Amino acid sequence: MDIGLVLGFALVIAGSVGLTVLSRIVESTFQTLISHLLSVLMLFVLAAVMFLFLPSRDTKLRDIWPGALFAAIGFEIAKTMFDLYLQTVANYGVVYGSLGTVIALLVFLFVAASVFLLGAEMASEWPAVRARPTGGPSTTTFAERLWRTVRGLFVRT
Repeated sequence: MDIGLVLGFALVIAGSVGLTVLSRIVESTFQTLISHLLSVLMLFVLAAVMFLFLPSRDTKLRDIWPGALFAAIGFEIAKTMFDLYLQTVANYGVVYGSLGTVIALLVFLFVAASVFLLGAEMASEWPAVRARPTGGPSTTTFAERLWRTVRGLFVRT
């Protein structure tokens, strides 16, 4: 299962970077918009497939789609922001010399993996959020809840 996650993540990064390179070659605004939308769609499908089949428990698409969507949009935003950061602020070549590209790649992989892990966490917790009862308004007042919270810090119940 772990190798599937690693290979799936590598496929996501390779495809997304490939679409970004394609959008840089063709510099029209419409083409860039289409490229970003296709990248988000591809990332959503790949993240949904990974979140659907890689966990050791049974999952349903209706439970994992919010996490997959978050991972796809978050990865696209992170990729665009990191590209902007590298073009305007960062100059890894001055600090790290010939290893600057490797350091930049490792930083990007860390950011991308963090986004995907957050999406996976959302996908794993969404069923619990959906199952939570949505009863009527609470019968306890704010003061009672505050008192219970403060008392719970000092008194074990």
